[in-house]
Amino acid sequence: MAEYLFVTGRLAAASLRATLERLELEGGYELAELNGSVAALMRTEWIARRLPDARGCRQVMIPGLCRGDLAALERHLGVPVVRGPKDLKDLPVFFGHERVLEGYGEYRTRILAEIVEAWRMSFPDILARAEYYRRSGADVIDLGAPPMEGFPGVGEVVAGLKKRGFTVSIDSFEPETIREADAAGVDLLLSVNSQNLELLPELRCKVVVIPDFGEGLDSLERNREVVEAAGVPYVLDPILDPLGFG
Repeated sequence: MAEYLFVTGRLAAASLRATLERLELEGGYELAELNGSVAALMRTEWIARRLPDARGCRQVMIPGLCRGDLAALERHLGVPVVRGPKDLKDLPVFFGHERVLEGYGEYRTRILAEIVEAWRMSFPDILARAEYYRRSGADVIDLGAPPMEGFPGVGEVVAGLKKRGFTVSIDSFEPETIREADAAGVDLLLSVNSQNLELLPELRCKVVVIPDFGEGLDSLERNREVVEAAGVPYVLDPILDPLGFG
């Protein structure tokens, strides 16, 4: 005699069966797939008309969204009847297991956190901010710099962060800042377009290719072709406006 009889409809039967197989419930179970598509739309009186008995099981579980009189269904089946969770995915939790969501939490996106105006800050302050961002989930620490001005001591900052296990990017168009950061081991240069493509042969780091300022995606493709020909690893950033901005 099995412990549980799980009642379901046609659409959820395969998922329920797979979930129950993973649970390995003590006492065993049986599954009653009734002739209805959506389990949540079943009512207890509808179930009673299609389920003459509990098939020898000690208790019956019906979908959590099923409406109707449980007591009447219990009298009909002769065993206790309980409503399960409203969502099939919560069935493991219902039975005291840890919830397992396949694929949940996996992602390919890398989170970049910018330290704005890092060029104005002391290294201890930069390090404290970088540690905070890393604890908060950042994968890359971006050093904010003035677009066309220098970042004094950027090489020491990059080297100091790399020594402590950070992945570091630099956001600058100033050639000497870029060269110094690259020599210190920066991982990523933000950003590259026709204004600084001439630096490509000198670089070891990956670059982010963007369109030329005030131009569209055609310029992005032109810049990409140059970077591709130089053999430099790159990421494309079309710099699209947020939704709703046209």
